[in-house]
Amino acid sequence: MNAAKIKILLLWLLIVTSLGNASATTPGATENRVWQKSLATVETRQVEPLQTLGRHQENEGAGYDFASDSLLAAKTTADGSIKFKRWKRGESIDKPLLDGSPPTWDTVQSRYWKNRYEAAKSSGEFTPPQLAEIRKGNAPTDYNPRTGQWDRRELHHVDPQRNTIDNSPINLRELTPDWHAEVDPFRHVPGIQPVRGIR
Repeated sequence: MNAAKIKILLLWLLIVTSLGNASATTPGATENRVWQKSLATVETRQVEPLQTLGRHQENEGAGYDFASDSLLAAKTTADGSIKFKRWKRGESIDKPLLDGSPPTWDTVQSRYWKNRYEAAKSSGEFTPPQLAEIRKGNAPTDYNPRTGQWDRRELHHVDPQRNTIDNSPINLRELTPDWHAEVDPFRHVPGIQPVRGIR
């Protein structure tokens, strides 16, 4: 069972237990607010252990704003369709687009780096030129001594996209292209052989 199905199941169980025997099939306005707050609570509980981990793990969670009820805030229109709010910095990087469709990988990457800017702008982790790129939603560049060139960092999926589409920050790692090719046999860089895995 993938992560999305588990979240939906947990959310359904949370709604049913918080509403008693009320029907979870056609929620009213009050139940919608409970649903949104319940989801934010579930997300917060899943990520709390990351807040006590080292700096590298903290960066992996840079895409979420767990204090906000707007994580998946949406409203139902008169015709029954769902309209999502526009994505803002600090929100989930895989939040649906306005029409409810999932964002493209390019959009997810841009959101990741924009959120990463918010988390790192005063940490001293990046140089001012790197921060300027990250603020625009672009990956920072790092000097590659092997080639003598500047390479953009890439986002690596720990659980590969070919297995499941999980663009949550906890499944992403920031890697240089060379390092990415070392850990992912499907990422090819001339002169680099895959020699290890990453978790």
